[in-house]
Amino acid sequence: MVDTEIRTAYVYKAKLAEQSLRFDDVLSAMMFVSEMNQSLTYEERNLLSTSYKKSIETRLFSYKVVQQVEDTEHGEFLDIAKDYRESYRYIAEIKDKNKTETIELAIVSYADAIDIARTALTGMNLIRLELALSYSMFYHDIMNDIDRAIEIASSEFHCAIVELDGTEHDTIDAIFQLIRVLKDKIDLWTEENNADSR
Repeated sequence: MVDTEIRTAYVYKAKLAEQSLRFDDVLSAMMFVSEMNQSLTYEERNLLSTSYKKSIETRLFSYKVVQQVEDTEHGEFLDIAKDYRESYRYIAEIKDKNKTETIELAIVSYADAIDIARTALTGMNLIRLELALSYSMFYHDIMNDIDRAIEIASSEFHCAIVELDGTEHDTIDAIFQLIRVLKDKIDLWTEENNADSR
C-alpha cells in the first residue's frame, strides 16, 4: 500500500471515529497522518484540532463530575466516589497538581491545537474560538493560573474582534455568542485576579 493509500485510510478511520464520538481514536489516527511527509489539508487540520479539544474536554468533564460527587457525598458513598476516581488514572492524574503525565499531555495537546488553529483558521472560526475558550478554562479551572487564562482568552478575543468588521458568515450568531463568552470570562477572571492581589 503506497503512502497516499495509507494516508487516505487513516483519515477515513479518523472520520469514522469522529462519527462514533471516539475522539482519542481520531487523535491517534490524525497524529499518524500529521507525521507523514505531506502538509495537512484544511479538513485534516480541523479533524486534528477538534480531536485534541474533545479528548481533553471529555477528561475534564469526567474529573469535574467525580469531584462534585466527592464534594457532596459523605461516609460510605464518599469512599465509593474516591475509589471510582482512583480507578480511572486520568481523573486521578488531573486531580494531582504535580506535573503528572496527564497534565503534561493536556498542556502539550492544547498548545499544539491552538498553534494549528492559529495557522489554519481565521480568528472568527468557530472551532478556533471554542478551542480558545476550552484552553483558557483549562488554565483557570485545572491549573489555577488566572494570568495565563486571561492571556489566552484575551489574545483570541482580540483576533476575533479585528476580523468582525464587514464580515458575513453563516454562523455569525454562534460566533458572536462565543466572543461574548470570552469577554465575560476575561472580565470575570480579571476581577478575580484583582481581588486575589488585594
